[in-house]
Amino acid sequence: MSSKLIDLEVPVPEPPADLDLRSGPRIPILGNVTPSGTIVFGGGRRSIVRFIAVLVSLSFVVSADIRSDEPWLIAYASVMVVVVAAAGSLAAVITWRVPRRLRLVVCACYLALAFAMWPVLQWNVCILWIFAAIVVGVSMFTTAMTGVLTVVIAALAFAFQYANGERGVELVWLPSIIASVSLMMSAFSRQAASIVQLQQTRHELAQLAVAEERGRVARDMHDILGHSLTAIAVKAELAGMLIDTDDGGKAREEAAAVEQLARAALADVRTTVAGYRGTSVAAELANARSVLTSAGIEAEFPATVEALPAADRELAGWLVREGVTNVLRHSNARICRILVEADRVEVADDGRGQGSGPTPQSSLGNGLRGLRERAETAGWRVETGSSELGGFRLSLLRGPTELSVESEPYGRDGANDDQAEPA
Repeated sequence: MSSKLIDLEVPVPEPPADLDLRSGPRIPILGNVTPSGTIVFGGGRRSIVRFIAVLVSLSFVVSADIRSDEPWLIAYASVMVVVVAAAGSLAAVITWRVPRRLRLVVCACYLALAFAMWPVLQWNVCILWIFAAIVVGVSMFTTAMTGVLTVVIAALAFAFQYANGERGVELVWLPSIIASVSLMMSAFSRQAASIVQLQQTRHELAQLAVAEERGRVARDMHDILGHSLTAIAVKAELAGMLIDTDDGGKAREEAAAVEQLARAALADVRTTVAGYRGTSVAAELANARSVLTSAGIEAEFPATVEALPAADRELAGWLVREGVTNVLRHSNARICRILVEADRVEVADDGRGQGSGPTPQSSLGNGLRGLRERAETAGWRVETGSSELGGFRLSLLRGPTELSVESEPYGRDGANDDQAEPA
């Protein structure tokens, strides 16, 4: 036979229209799986249905094998059928709630409970062990443990049948039923447990997606407002200084620039919330030149960014934005130099320089932390240190992140740019 006929791959069929996995799948007999990955064992109506199912089955078995017409025995049998049915309907719930080491005790107690029917059934009490086999199957033992317990119950049933005078085929039908029921319920319970674990994983993935989206929004909001508000502060300060010098035309230009920056920041916030925001190194260089010039800082920028691959220009734009924002806020620099190469993007200044001592990376500000996360995702790494100009250097280098201890930008006061005052 051709292997193509054996190794068939078929698509999973569409789920039925009444299956709503958003509220959790329903497992027959056991209950409903919640979105967080737990089982609700039915409540009142499902518990009653489970009890009635066991009660009807037990009543049929006991009525077929009762050996006496004594009224008190019939009354006793009726009471014990209800008791055994109630215990059987609760056993599955109990075995899923108690620790694993106690599940064997639950199974043994239910097996022993069958002997309460000895005055009525005598050696035929072993027929009630079909329900004990069901309890063993749903108890979520290991495969080996389930097999051992099933063999033990089936062997006991065989011995009781033999003691009751059964011979030939009559000896094996009950052990066969016990074995098949136990293994079938074990497979069913394992499938139910798999559904629960899948639902838990789905719930965890949903939580991770929410956390990731919150992190993205927080990172983008910081990058947008940190840069834009710093630029607005610089422009507004310059406009105020020009008003004092009676240079009204230039002051109006700076005031108009402040308005444009505010509107651009508002638009960026809206697009960030919508999840469609991006940037580019060319646009950030143009913005940086304008803001640095307004702050009286000499800008040394590359004439072109063509050396950097197009796929990496958005990341480079984030680095330029963060680096220029730090220069404006913390450095008191006179020169800001930006390099854009194929494997390196760097923002350097001649300001106050790095801190006096090493500080763990976890103490870096939110801006650098967010930039580092972006870089690691794209296969780059962020480095900080002293620049050739004598100030601080923020570099983006191609390659995996190296575990190291880096210096804080502009001393301890500049480590968290969220708490620093605008320049």
